[in-house]
Amino acid sequence: MLTFLQTLLTDGQPLIAPGREKAEAWMQTQLEQPRQKLDELLLQLLERDKIHFPGECLPYHSEAAQWALRLFFQGSCYYVFREIETSVVQSTLAEPMPSPQDSAAHFSAHLVMRHLPKLIQLSRRVADGDPLVTALESLALPIPYSVPSQLTAESNLDPILTHAGLAQSWLERLIEDGHPLPNDPRIETLLDQLCGHHRNDILPTRYHFTPSS
Repeated sequence: MLTFLQTLLTDGQPLIAPGREKAEAWMQTQLEQPRQKLDELLLQLLERDKIHFPGECLPYHSEAAQWALRLFFQGSCYYVFREIETSVVQSTLAEPMPSPQDSAAHFSAHLVMRHLPKLIQLSRRVADGDPLVTALESLALPIPYSVPSQLTAESNLDPILTHAGLAQSWLERLIEDGHPLPNDPRIETLLDQLCGHHRNDILPTRYHFTPSS
């Protein structure tokens, strides 16, 4: 996965190049690459994110970052290698994020999973209702920081909203991309803290405060 991650780091476009190897054999070889080298590259992504992160950055959560890289790599491969059995795709992408699933874990997973919405979008273009699309959407459900488009009423927002910097950066992305805001009083409190009385001047109309009658 080193080349995959390096191209993701430099170009934002991961490279999948198995050569003459069979898809599943090549994938297994990639998954066996040294964790330490992968951590070094993931830490480069973390250092880059620190520049724009509001407030003190969260610590690196190696297990969550490696989980995100592994599953995003496998999901990307399944998009390319359409011959792999549906049962394999579904079981592989159902692997849960390692515990503890705290703020640091979500932030570290986001180093790679920020690209998951694009992969879901590409997969839908191939065939809406494809098992891969379903598996990727299920993968996205527990990581609303990375894939806010998959928010549901059951989404656990505690790891995001209990950390000021994570909450602010997430809310800014929600608004920038035009996503509806979750019905959570902590969101309103955060908006008041960030915008004060100027909320209706700063934010698009759909996010304006409307007094109840």
